[in-house]
Amino acid sequence: MPLLHNRISHKELRDKLQQENFKRITISFYQYFKIEDPKYYRDELYKNLLPLQVFGRIYIAEEGINAQISVPEFHFENLKNTLHQRNEFKKFKTQCCN
Repeated sequence: MPLLHNRISHKELRDKLQQENFKRITISFYQYFKIEDPKYYRDELYKNLLPLQVFGRIYIAEEGINAQISVPEFHFENLKNTLHQRNEFKKFKTQCCN
């Protein structure tokens, strides 16, 4: 599997953000749960969030996830659905973003 990671520089991201003509929603969350293979989990999450134009930082470790991200308003519902489809976020759904 190819290495998945952000290949855009900080300057390019900033320029891209300044050119956007839509609003973004900023979200910060964490969830503790056991992640057997953080690299695999990270790659799967990356593939799911890339089409939603998510920007930010997501830290993934064996003990859980910590995220500070922004998403275009028009993708916010898709982001919630993407996260809520994962078993580890079922509890998160009842605590946030209903």
